[in-house]
Amino acid sequence: MDDRPSTPVAAAIAGQDAWLQRLSEALVGLFRFGRNPRWHEHVGNVAGVPLAPHLYLVLMRIAEYQPVRISQLVDELGIHNSQVSRNVQELVDHGYVRRTTDPTDQRAVQLELTADGQASVAAVWQAWRDTLADVTATWPREERERFTELFERFAADLDRRQPR
Repeated sequence: MDDRPSTPVAAAIAGQDAWLQRLSEALVGLFRFGRNPRWHEHVGNVAGVPLAPHLYLVLMRIAEYQPVRISQLVDELGIHNSQVSRNVQELVDHGYVRRTTDPTDQRAVQLELTADGQASVAAVWQAWRDTLADVTATWPREERERFTELFERFAADLDRRQPR
């Protein structure tokens, strides 16, 4: 009986289980970190953007896709329409987002950032970049560059496999 792996994927994984396990655990930790509302609140506070933690993701998605309809946000965020609508209303009340009429469909509403919203998003991104710089401050420049290259490649390869 042949003990060799039956597929190229199985062959690639064979003998690398420990490496794959470490990678999986690191990614789970990273995803958990990215969903941590206290972390979003901390970065927002550092940036001087005092929002409830649940609003940062919605604000950042509006910034990314603007002008955007609420239905598009619902699809992107995977959150129920009523929750997204409440979050958007909070962002409008804070002065970060405004509603505009969709020029292609006068019945539809689009969302876009106000000047305060733009400034707030820029401040949050700067606080995030400052955090990354601080976390990697003791790494040699070559390691920071190589890590970034590999992480960009990894993210692009994952994105290509994403179901559409």
